[in-house]
Amino acid sequence: MNDYADALQDGLNTIRQGQVIIITYYQKAILPYDGFVYWVKSRKKDSVEASMIHYSDELRHEDQSYYDDASLIITTTEPLFDFSQEDIETLPVFNYAGKQYVIKKTGNNTDNAGLYHNFAKVIEPRLKSIFLNTKKDFLEKTVQFSNSISRFILLANGYFDLVKIPYIIYPEWLVPLNKTPPYITIGITETEALSVGHKQVYINEQPTFVNPAKDYIELNLYGLDNHEAINFLATLEKWSLIYQQMGFLNIPRIKDLPSSQNEIGSLSQKKIIEIEVFYYQSANIDEALLDRMIDEILTNMNYNDREKDVLRCER
Repeated sequence: MNDYADALQDGLNTIRQGQVIIITYYQKAILPYDGFVYWVKSRKKDSVEASMIHYSDELRHEDQSYYDDASLIITTTEPLFDFSQEDIETLPVFNYAGKQYVIKKTGNNTDNAGLYHNFAKVIEPRLKSIFLNTKKDFLEKTVQFSNSISRFILLANGYFDLVKIPYIIYPEWLVPLNKTPPYITIGITETEALSVGHKQVYINEQPTFVNPAKDYIELNLYGLDNHEAINFLATLEKWSLIYQQMGFLNIPRIKDLPSSQNEIGSLSQKKIIEIEVFYYQSANIDEALLDRMIDEILTNMNYNDREKDVLRCER
């Protein structure tokens, strides 16, 4: 290390006066039913990082609640997070002054100086429920989305034997970090009830409530050309006819909506398909599919002495 870096790090050690942050590691866990993401506490031992910490607190009113929107600037001699990785499989969570934080960004870093500035944000109260302490807690989770997203995720995961698609479908906002196409995202812009009240039916001899509903769906196709997009839409129509999981209420169309990057001087491959579908909202999932997915979860969670880096439930 050069003299400049040595001097700066000596200064950091002097002014931090023993301050540290404690890092707890969480592994990504994806529900196979609908692609919902949880974080499960890893068996990896907590680490202690020497740091100089600046903190701020701000009262925020959002989503019908007040909370302390605290943030940290953490100066360290090693970077705490790599934003260039292809996905976040292991998430470092920082414990400081009784609160949990995650890294939001880094800035003004200089390798020659050996100093790194990490900006962390407190985990909001509404999101703490997705951080789980054990794998057993994850196994007890079931479908999270009430709309039709789960049916598309099951299709992408290969649970309908007669219809296959070669692309992964992610719920919007749950796409892995820096994901490279091709892939598809699904978002529900609106859900409407098509009848008053719920009806009780029996699935595998178990009572459940269903209600006919209508979803306005937006499928975003990244990296698919015209031929691939048309084949994908035709596959959706075939799936609807064979399995009758849902019915189309409009004539879907494919629209081009590319974005650009000035430095490259070209366009991205992005298409949108808008679909209106009829389906039944249900409190339960088909038991045969549930058993099959639980078996897959147990396999992927690898219950032996070898630690996996990620709890993944993709086929």
